[in-house]
Amino acid sequence: MTTATLRLRLRTLFRHSRGYPFATNLSLASIPVGLLAVAIGPEVSKAFTIVWHSPTPVYVWGVVLVVGGCNVAVGIARPTPSLERAGLGVLAVAYTFYGISVLIGLGAGGMVTGPFFLAMALSCLQRAHIILKAARDLTAAVTVEEAREAAEEVVHLREDAAGQLENAAGVRRAEDHARDNTTRDVTPGGGPP
Repeated sequence: MTTATLRLRLRTLFRHSRGYPFATNLSLASIPVGLLAVAIGPEVSKAFTIVWHSPTPVYVWGVVLVVGGCNVAVGIARPTPSLERAGLGVLAVAYTFYGISVLIGLGAGGMVTGPFFLAMALSCLQRAHIILKAARDLTAAVTVEEAREAAEEVVHLREDAAGQLENAAGVRRAEDHARDNTTRDVTPGGGPP
């Protein structure tokens, strides 16, 4: 990737973050949080140390955060809505996992953070749905516009065909008229009958 391409993609990501700050910034913040979870393990959150006696779910959660955040970032920067939508879905799974872990692990102490993460998961799913709906609407609009253009082209083709038939008929009449005039001038005896 060239430096100019990288700059363009970063600019696209920045512009998108101004238009959709919650989804973009939350997705980007998931990358370092996921890296911390992979590096530190269950100690990254007290809820994880209480709920999970094995570090594996925490490492998987960290990887899922990194993958989801990267998919959203790349999907925005390219722009590839399907990749962004997939990343948002992955992040929704990660946020749900953490929200439930906090609620189970911390009990009353997680009554603020747990629902907050579940709400973030819901927000990711809603944003993914908005992207999907926009893509469908755009496809339908393009299809309708293409149909309209095709219909206009058919009308123009019919008009052109009618004009060509009219021209052909006019040429035929002119030829017939010329033939009639020629046969009158070439009668035996040189004059009218």
